[in-house]
Amino acid sequence: MIGSRIRELRQQQGISAQRLSDAVGGLMTRAVIANLENGRKQDLLVNELVAIADALGVVPEQLDERLRGSGSQWQAGYQQAIRDACARISELPG
Repeated sequence: MIGSRIRELRQQQGISAQRLSDAVGGLMTRAVIANLENGRKQDLLVNELVAIADALGVVPEQLDERLRGSGSQWQAGYQQAIRDACARISELPG
């Protein structure tokens, strides 16, 4: 379960749920993170997964075992989301 893995990594690093919320730029509130960790929230958008992984200093595959291995539907969706995000970033002015 992603939520229990997030809690495990967060606690190992001594990060509060509020601090993790702040680290993901407010993309997820402390309450949403708590609900995710407690299993009350099951769905997680790719951008949320990437933001949480980045804030915890890990790769998304370390949070969700479905991303491990080649050819998974989740992995393909994740890779496409990364390509789309990179394309949007490259179009930003400056």
